[in-house]
Amino acid sequence: LEVNADGVFRDNEVSALAVRSGSDMLYVGTRRMGLVEWNVHTGQYVIYRNLEDEKSTVAKDIRCLFYDSHGYLWVGTFDAGIYVLNEAGEVVVHYGEELNSQCIRDIEEAPDGRIWVATSNGIQVIDRDTKHIDFFSTDSHIGLNLAHHSVHALFFDWGGTLWVGSYAGGVNCYNPHVNRFENYAPLIDMNV
Repeated sequence: LEVNADGVFRDNEVSALAVRSGSDMLYVGTRRMGLVEWNVHTGQYVIYRNLEDEKSTVAKDIRCLFYDSHGYLWVGTFDAGIYVLNEAGEVVVHYGEELNSQCIRDIEEAPDGRIWVATSNGIQVIDRDTKHIDFFSTDSHIGLNLAHHSVHALFFDWGGTLWVGSYAGGVNCYNPHVNRFENYAPLIDMNV
């Protein structure tokens, strides 16, 4: 860890933000520097240069941050999978090679507690208790196909329906009550 006072965000692309509930700490994901913990009231910074270990260069390209209902911070990276940090900032779980894509774009928690992960190659669904990982893409089971493999955004609405934004497949909707994805074609004709 490195404490840095001034200019920490200068010339560094900020890609994600997260706040721990009831805390003054803002977590800032960057594309070149990794994860920054920033106390918005005191102005103090802590830079997590590497999440794996001091020799590692992974996890400098953060793409998304998500706090789950248990208080863990999920850090999605461009090419190193997901790091899960406890309140002390320690990595407690790293999901890497077991994912079918380590390019993580978004993370959300379903009402049932499972973690849904948008990647460059579909959606991963992680059961925190069993560590089992399900996978959805364009060639998944009948009725569970996504319109496009490159998934960029996830959102659970108040009824537990998952909305999925993809690169060229428009919006997909997953209703857990019927276990099925519906596709809504892109609204704009890019050929016009």
